[in-house]
Amino acid sequence: MRISGFQVSRYGPLSEFSIRDAPAFTLFHGPNEQGKTLLIDALIKLLFRKGLKRHLKHFGNIRRVSEEPEGCVVIEADGREHKLEGNETIASHYPVPITPVDFRNVFIIRDSDLSLSEEKEYYTDVTEKLTGMRTTEIQRLMEEIRKKGRLTSSKSDARLSDSVDFEKIAGKVDQAERLVSDVAELRVRLAGDRFDELEKDLAETRVRLASAEKSLELQERARKREKLEKAKQDMEELSETLADLSGLERVNEKDLRAWQEATWIGEKAKEALEKSSANLEEAKEKIVECTRTIESLRSEKDALDATRQAAEIKLKPKMDAYRSDRESITSAGTKETAFRRARNVSLIFLLVALIGNIFAPSVFFWIVGGVALAGILVFGYRILRLYNMRARAAEALEAVLLDASELGFEGGETLSDLLRITGELDKKLASTQRKLDRIEGDKNSVMRDRERVESEMRDHHEALKNAEDTVRSLQMTTGVDTLEDLHSAIEGKREKEKKRASLEAVLTSSLGPTESGEKGVAAWRRSVDKSMVEEDSSEGLSYDQGTVDALEKEREVLEQRIRDLGERLKTADDDILRIQSKVNMANLPVETPEGLRATAALENLEGKLREFCSAVNLVADNAREALRIFEAVADEEKNRVTGLFGKEAAVSKYFAETTENRYTEVHFDPEASEIYAVQPDGTRLNAGYLSGGAYDQLYLAIRLSIGEQFLQGGKGFFIMDDPFVKSDFARLKRQLDTLIRLARAGWQILYFSAKKEVLEALEEPIESGAVHLVRLEDLVTADRE
Repeated sequence: MRISGFQVSRYGPLSEFSIRDAPAFTLFHGPNEQGKTLLIDALIKLLFRKGLKRHLKHFGNIRRVSEEPEGCVVIEADGREHKLEGNETIASHYPVPITPVDFRNVFIIRDSDLSLSEEKEYYTDVTEKLTGMRTTEIQRLMEEIRKKGRLTSSKSDARLSDSVDFEKIAGKVDQAERLVSDVAELRVRLAGDRFDELEKDLAETRVRLASAEKSLELQERARKREKLEKAKQDMEELSETLADLSGLERVNEKDLRAWQEATWIGEKAKEALEKSSANLEEAKEKIVECTRTIESLRSEKDALDATRQAAEIKLKPKMDAYRSDRESITSAGTKETAFRRARNVSLIFLLVALIGNIFAPSVFFWIVGGVALAGILVFGYRILRLYNMRARAAEALEAVLLDASELGFEGGETLSDLLRITGELDKKLASTQRKLDRIEGDKNSVMRDRERVESEMRDHHEALKNAEDTVRSLQMTTGVDTLEDLHSAIEGKREKEKKRASLEAVLTSSLGPTESGEKGVAAWRRSVDKSMVEEDSSEGLSYDQGTVDALEKEREVLEQRIRDLGERLKTADDDILRIQSKVNMANLPVETPEGLRATAALENLEGKLREFCSAVNLVADNAREALRIFEAVADEEKNRVTGLFGKEAAVSKYFAETTENRYTEVHFDPEASEIYAVQPDGTRLNAGYLSGGAYDQLYLAIRLSIGEQFLQGGKGFFIMDDPFVKSDFARLKRQLDTLIRLARAGWQILYFSAKKEVLEALEEPIESGAVHLVRLEDLVTADRE
């Protein structure tokens, strides 16, 4: 079978394309994006028409163009040409029925992918088609048996399933088996506890308890009647207490606190007045004392000021003049020695000049003698003047000392003494001024204290007056004269209030709450009168605590007995309810009989549970036995899948040839559903671990082998879209040589490629005519998407 030619007149952006009398090996070559892939898509759709729709997922992105292609395909089969028209597809011309998936996995290589779609399942499907095996049908039957037996899997050793699909049957059987044990245990225990007699004993005990409670009720009525009589007495006493309290309404705790506060304030004001009065007298005495001291210091200061002023007038000018003379004398005194020496030198020169004139008179000696005489006179005058200055200074000092003595400065003999004495006078004057300032400050401070004390005394007087007014007002309000009387009255009122509260609490406890005061007493009287009528049934019966204690003890014993019996019955009921709940929760197809307390009913339930478990297990065991039989059949059928592979299989021969005997065998592991290749040394290598080129060669060999079986030994065509992109140039050349040999052997190869390497590798076969080249340039129109 081969494609004679095909035409695509319209398909998306493709230009019109056609080829006739296609040879055994045709290379469709053109650059990328020139419509190569769209041309392949169009050819596939023309081969299968509408039958392709539900198999599109196996063909990759074949829906790049949503419209159907317009054109036709002409095939050659059985020595005749057939034009595929209408709904006719290529599948109808194969010796065995094939699907688009078979065509994709064997005769079409898309997007450089030689691997098979859904490979693990596909080998089984192919084998069934080629050999008539029923592996799928066996698996379906085994699945039906698994469902009937409600097992976890289709294996003969599968357990009961606990899935929701099977109503969690495994859990139900487990629960049913546990319930069988629980029911048997409960049945034996109830029989040992005399379960049927417990209710009769419980009923008799309840009757005795009712009699004891009736007697207690009569005693309680008698107690209430006596309590009501006591309440009437308490109400009379409460009425008297309320009357007493009405006479004490004028006195209250607030007035007591106000009186106590006013009394306290008055006492504190009196104490403060006494203390302030004493402080005021003390301040007045200090003011008088300070005044006397100030007057004395002022007299002393005035005397010192007069003395100081006189000294300033009389002594200061003379002392200043004396100090000036002394300074001049001191200054001249430093030159006195020089004057004396100069005078003596002048005297010596005068003597020398006189002697010289005597022995040798000359003008020179006369000049020297004149100069010497002048020096004697000048320096002698200076020395004489110094003597006079000292005399005047002594006289001036004497006058100063005399004036100082007259002014009362005793003990002064020198100017230094006078200066010391006047300095002491200044210090004394300053000290007296400081004392005067301090005493005057003290006086001012005491006067301020006196004013403050006088202000405080006015405040204390006001506070005392207010306290006394408050006490007089409280006396009028309360009607008592003294604080002690008010305190006594309030204490009496407190006692009455306590008594009233106590009586009201007792009556409230006995008769219930009501209004306070006489209205409340009246209400209680009405309630007591009514209750006395209601409790007439106990008249003549006296309340006796001993009788009550005995009855309560009897009631306690009977109640404990009832509780014990109730607990025993409740325990049994709980156990029964627990079993009922487990049966219901497990949703077991077992009806729980009425009256589960009967031992026979429990035996009935136990039997039904056992029947349920046995029925489920019997069906499961039968299913497992059937699965064991089908497993044996399936194993036998599965082994037949390996007929496609093996040492003598076509796939091994093709693979050995394309790999130059680097791999000699190809095998299929039916358990793991994996393909592996065998090297000459026996090394086994999983297909997934082969190199990219070897992997492509392997799957090309698989496709050739399966294709031959589909064609029952005949030859067909392959549509290949760059199947060897993983190969280097040398391997690509070998693989293309293999395809050329296949073409010579009768296979038709439609090879689509955009690779320059393919064109280069096929250059010689193209030139020789072994390969027909179709260039695809400008296959896509300018307005293509």
